[in-house]
Amino acid sequence: MRARFALLLLTPLAAWCGDWNAAAAAKYLDGRASEWAVWPRAAKEGGPCVSCHTTLGYLMARPELRHTLREPVPTEFEKGLVAGVKVRTGKAPAPPTADNTQAVLAAFVLATEDARRSARLGAETEAAFKTMWATQRDDGAWGWTHQDLEPWEVPESDYFGAALAAVATGVAPDGYQKRPDIQANVTGLKAYLRDRREGQPLGNRLVLVWADSRLEGLVSASERRAVIDETWGKQSADGGWTLASLGPWRDHPKAPPAAPGSNAYATAWAASMLRMSGVKVDEPHLARALGWLRSHQDPGGYWDAVSMNHIYPPGSMMERFMRDATTAYAVLALTDSRLSDGAR
Repeated sequence: MRARFALLLLTPLAAWCGDWNAAAAAKYLDGRASEWAVWPRAAKEGGPCVSCHTTLGYLMARPELRHTLREPVPTEFEKGLVAGVKVRTGKAPAPPTADNTQAVLAAFVLATEDARRSARLGAETEAAFKTMWATQRDDGAWGWTHQDLEPWEVPESDYFGAALAAVATGVAPDGYQKRPDIQANVTGLKAYLRDRREGQPLGNRLVLVWADSRLEGLVSASERRAVIDETWGKQSADGGWTLASLGPWRDHPKAPPAAPGSNAYATAWAASMLRMSGVKVDEPHLARALGWLRSHQDPGGYWDAVSMNHIYPPGSMMERFMRDATTAYAVLALTDSRLSDGAR
């Protein structure tokens, strides 16, 4: 207790939010973004690519930390990642392929950037959406990365990608979701999300609840309520969620054994999706989840999690991928995320 008090005296007040350290979280995420920026496997034209496990969460969470910490400008890594997406945007739209993940992520990144910074739809964002719709499949979704890697690179991840496309469409400024020229695409997207909902892991259906708060007509009020009630029903007594509760997942024999009890990734994912969908922090279930997250931040600034697929070499880039995602989504749960502004 004495050591904690001394640390509080030495730490700027804005760094501490209740019982979690925003400055330490920012330092961890910035460090990982700097490693990603020079990792050869992340290299793309214009800069590093956007990944579901590391830089997508970074681009969502880091602006919220900047707001909390009263930092005046985006980090060099935020600017570099967005600039790279813009460089790669505007190329001739490709037809749908087995993997159009980056087309959806580009539209999502630029639409959320426009919504935060200017409330106007930029030319690069228009181009990104043009590419996204040009690569939409006939069933309303997009080809997604399938590497047999939970939770974002398996066949069910097509649904996750479609839900992200719905968020991007809904969050885009200038009333984009109602534009006449995209209505056929939006109708197909809504039909896919509605028709393929059953059998999806709860983690994916939570993204659907978030998407529904931004794009009108994805689910009915009773369907939304059913997903939220199911999530509360699977919450553990300590306020967190087990990894299994967000599944079902495939069996991965080479994965590290799952630790018993609540899991930081599962808790951060569930809490952040519900917060961004408009659930209030004083809702008793969510308040308990946020309490769990506040009490489980590592002194290194992160919330720890391990791969659901493999045991990676100690110190390798891949070893910390799930820690990266978990930290970003814990931040989104614990901050007043502007990604939830305007949620219905």
